[in-house]
Amino acid sequence: MIPKIAHYCWFGGAPKSALIKQCMASWHAHLPDYEFVEWNEHRFDVNSNLYVKQAYAARKWAFVSDYVRLHAIAEHGGIYLDTDVEIFRSLDRFLGHGAFTGFENYKGTLSPITAVMGAKPHHTWIRELLGDYDQAAFLSTENNAASLYTNTRRISTNLVDHYGVRIDDTLQVVGDDLHIYPSHIFCNYRPGSYSMHHFNGSWIPWQYKLRAWLKGALLAPVQKLRS
Repeated sequence: MIPKIAHYCWFGGAPKSALIKQCMASWHAHLPDYEFVEWNEHRFDVNSNLYVKQAYAARKWAFVSDYVRLHAIAEHGGIYLDTDVEIFRSLDRFLGHGAFTGFENYKGTLSPITAVMGAKPHHTWIRELLGDYDQAAFLSTENNAASLYTNTRRISTNLVDHYGVRIDDTLQVVGDDLHIYPSHIFCNYRPGSYSMHHFNGSWIPWQYKLRAWLKGALLAPVQKLRS
């Protein structure tokens, strides 16, 4: 079983926004018996890995969390949540899997989601992804420029090349009981979704952030009526 631990990352020490507080409140509402673990500079040694050390020095918190989320799941098991993920119902039905993630549709591009992912401790897939980062550097050795090679691209490559996953937004089960769910399960909202990703990342263009915020604002009254 995947343990009832919800991991999230908060590096840099900035105040949490109203949206993030709203999302985190939804976690406690729908996952009342979970342990919530915040990964930050006090819990994780940012100098323990070259990729993390360089990303942290560049103040690229999202890229720091790309590694730390995998470390947290690999060592302890549980579910990782981006802080801009809103939960609508219990995630207990997924705890029986070896590991799980899903697809997301961002601006018409389909890829595996990294905002919601879970696994048993030491799961093979998570260890593979962590190993990729252990061999990577955030800064180029040629010009010292930051690499913006995203975790979604890294995971897409892994799933397609190592597991033969089709990027087609269908439920697929591969490898060591790894379940990959359609985008409406965890990311793109529709009735019956378990969560929604608000796409609040600092690397996302502001126009898409605005559309996501408007979508959430328009859905809020509907969700209130349903509750």
